[in-house]
This record gives sequence, structure tokens and C-alpha cells, in this order.
Amino acid sequence: MSKTNTILVDFENVQPSDMGLLLSSEFENGKLFIFVGKNQQKIPLDTVKVVQKLGDRAEYIPIRDSGKNALDFHIIYYIGRLSEKEPGTSFYIISQDTGYDPLIKTLKEKEVSCLRKTCIKDIPLFKSKEKVELLNFGSKIELVKRRLSGKNKPNTLSALFNTIKNILKENKEADVNKVLESLIKNGFLSINSKAMVEYGDDK
Repeated sequence: MSKTNTILVDFENVQPSDMGLLLSSEFENGKLFIFVGKNQQKIPLDTVKVVQKLGDRAEYIPIRDSGKNALDFHIIYYIGRLSEKEPGTSFYIISQDTGYDPLIKTLKEKEVSCLRKTCIKDIPLFKSKEKVELLNFGSKIELVKRRLSGKNKPNTLSALFNTIKNILKENKEADVNKVLESLIKNGFLSINSKAMVEYGDDK
């Protein structure tokens, strides 16, 4: 069984602008809990869209009390409960509040994996994706070419599309299609009438 990654967002403290990363393959089986303060009446549209796409893997946790540290204690409670229910889970608290750090130290002593980060892209899960995203378009083309230089190249259009998507850790079909069009244009590969892929070095 693969390890579960659970992200708990202290939404009262920080509203991540990189929520879209949670739709990538790195978070395929992950869970998201967004802890919303009592006085928070609005959720950014980008966050709502991500939560909707994650379906039952995402949940809002509204905090009914506005007392000091009320939200923090809820996050601590959830980590305690989930670590017992799902041993082996890696927890990531998204917050700028250093008050969580003593808890994290205690959890590590109990062999519970937990980190605090101020944004989602700093979670180790997404480091490789961030590096790919920093590449310019030409570099992405070269990266795909290198990965497709082996013997077991995808031989159907659908398989090729998914391979490019995985290489670039890209979720937007339009961006994958741009890379595919460039590979065809420069003669690296072609697609025949039966949606089969023919590579230039195989002709």
C-alpha cells in the first residue's frame, strides 16, 4: 500500500496561491483539509475549484470558535486522530505560525512524519515538479526528446500524450498539445491515420 500524504492548511494564517499543485500526479492519493476560521466568509475561487476536483479527498473544516489558537488546536487534534487511524501517513501543515514546531518535534519523536511549510510548492512532494515548471519551452522539448530516446517508446497517440504529461508533470491538455505539435513539426515523430506514432529515428 502506498503512503498517504495529508495536507492541513491553516487558512486563517495563510491562503496558498499554489493550490493547483494538488491536482498533479504527486498528490494522486493525497488528502487535503482546509481549516477555515470563524470570521472567514470568503474562499478564493482557485481554492474552491481545486477542492471540487479533489472530490472526497478534500474537506473544509469550519472552526466555530474564534478564541485564541482555536484553529491550531483543531489541526493538532486531526493529526493526532489521523496518525492513529492511518499509521504511516506523512502530514504537512501549511502555516506561517511557528507555534506548530514544538508539536512537530514531538511527533517526530513518536515516529510520525510531519513538516510545516508556508506554501505548498515547498513540500518535498512537489520539488521535482517545480524544477520542470521552471524550464522554458525549448528546454521542455529537449527533456521530452531525451526521455523518448529509449527502446520502449509509446506507440499510440494516447500513450504518447500521457507520457509527455507525466514527463512534464503537466495537467493542462493545451500545453501538452503544444509540445506534441512541436515534436511533429521538427520531425522528431509523426502520427499516422491510425493514431499510431512513428519516430524519425525509426524510419
